[in-house]
Amino acid sequence: MSTKATDEYIAAVVRHVPQRKRADVERELHALIADEIDGRIAAGEPEGEAERSMLRELGDPEVLAERYAPVSRVLLSRHVYRAWAKTSLWSCIVVLPIVYIVLVIVRTVNGDNPGAVVFLPLGVAITVGMYLLVGITALFAAVDRHDARLGSGIGPARHDGLAGD
Repeated sequence: MSTKATDEYIAAVVRHVPQRKRADVERELHALIADEIDGRIAAGEPEGEAERSMLRELGDPEVLAERYAPVSRVLLSRHVYRAWAKTSLWSCIVVLPIVYIVLVIVRTVNGDNPGAVVFLPLGVAITVGMYLLVGITALFAAVDRHDARLGSGIGPARHDGLAGD
């Protein structure tokens, strides 16, 4: 059984899959969705609701298509981007003012001129901020790659038959 919603969903997934894999992915998704819908209907779920719930469980077509891609084309997947952004923002909000204030105090105690007291710590704080962002990004990218290899992604649950090639 294939409806317009299922066909549109599969077309959206296949659009983001490498050309050479499109036919196989399309066949696999049609079979997976049809089997799952049939099972839900046999369990007593209404036909239309079975399809809607199945497509909802599969999630964003672009995210599902990433499972079929041979390599990731992004540094951070959608699953970890929000956590990375919040972590980066809060790390900078907390760490950089502390670094700046400590360095201003040290330079003031050392008796440096006002220009050095204000601007040298600013340069150091900017450098620390860049290192902090690089470190956080590297950590999140490593965790994201590790989770993707294990199949335990931070995002939606994986479904049997969607492991990609």
